[in-house]
Amino acid sequence: MKIALVSDAVHPWSVGGKETNLFEITQHLRPFAQIDIFTMSWWGREKKFTFEGIVHYSLCRSVPLYHKNRRSLVQGILFSLSMLRLLRRLQNYDVVVTDQVPNLHLFPLWMLTRLQGLKLAVIWNEYWGEQYWKTYLGSFRGFLAARLERFSISTADLVLSISPHTSERLRASSKTVSRTIDLPLPVSTVSHQPSSNLKSRYDVCYSGRLISHKRIDILLRAIALLKESKLELRVAIGGAGPESSSLQELAKDLGIDAMTDFLGDLGSSEKAQQLMLESKVFVSPSEREGFGLSVAEALSLGLPAIVSDHEDNASKGLVRHQVNGSIFPSGDTKKLAEAIKFWLEEDGPKLNNITDESFPSRSWERVATLVLESLQTIKRPG
Repeated sequence: MKIALVSDAVHPWSVGGKETNLFEITQHLRPFAQIDIFTMSWWGREKKFTFEGIVHYSLCRSVPLYHKNRRSLVQGILFSLSMLRLLRRLQNYDVVVTDQVPNLHLFPLWMLTRLQGLKLAVIWNEYWGEQYWKTYLGSFRGFLAARLERFSISTADLVLSISPHTSERLRASSKTVSRTIDLPLPVSTVSHQPSSNLKSRYDVCYSGRLISHKRIDILLRAIALLKESKLELRVAIGGAGPESSSLQELAKDLGIDAMTDFLGDLGSSEKAQQLMLESKVFVSPSEREGFGLSVAEALSLGLPAIVSDHEDNASKGLVRHQVNGSIFPSGDTKKLAEAIKFWLEEDGPKLNNITDESFPSRSWERVATLVLESLQTIKRPG
């Protein structure tokens, strides 16, 4: 089977849950299918670039994904227009796979697959919905974006959802959603010792993009509250993003800059996991996660994870309150501080009881097999 995978951002040039999942799926599909990736030219001016045995083709020049703390509209439009360059190239493939970001590209890509007699499979990482779009863009623009998102569901002949949470939201939003397959995503972790046996450099850590919906500001304010109660902590913030500078300014204003290390882009999942192994508690105050890869990694490494109860946050489904972590009311700084204090004060028996069994045993081989079997049902006949 020949698969054309279309995505605006891919590993290793972009680091995130979406990119990690796509990389693992394609690498485990390689023995059974030919996969070519069509993306933005993240590697330079060359028209194609081979990475880890897979050829990456340039559709357009690379543009930063974020502008002023939000997803770049220019980037989304440019990538969507670049779909027209696939007009003659898709005829050599049996099926087309993409992910839902940035949504707008799904419409021209759907049109091209129809012209070529192909089917389109969409890996859906998260579904925002009207309420979140209005919060993100304002009432009018958010309304339009939410309608676009809902209509884009109908472009998929097959939906590969990264979590039951995302599947439920898709089905609740649209009656036209195609056959949906839930992918039982595993977590690839570095070899490790139980966290209680390591000398921790940090009490609290976070790893991920520094963007508004991750709500790292809430974490910093919770640390400031704990400092006021005479609890001095060492905190690590791993990751990069448009809010990096403002968060560092906030830490300074709160008087916690001396106890907070902003580590910048960690570059790889392995380095992010190493940070977790050097910490006692992982905190993700995010309001929106389609799955929550960093939370799953922390749990798999034996670290308690603290997450928010926001309705758009799928990672809360991975956490059992006060068993392998805590779930706090979204946006509640005081409750977050209390959850952090709970795990740090009671770190003997509780942390020793956190094991890899906190996260289900899964494999990328199983996911690849499920994806391949699903794509077989919609591939071009012959």
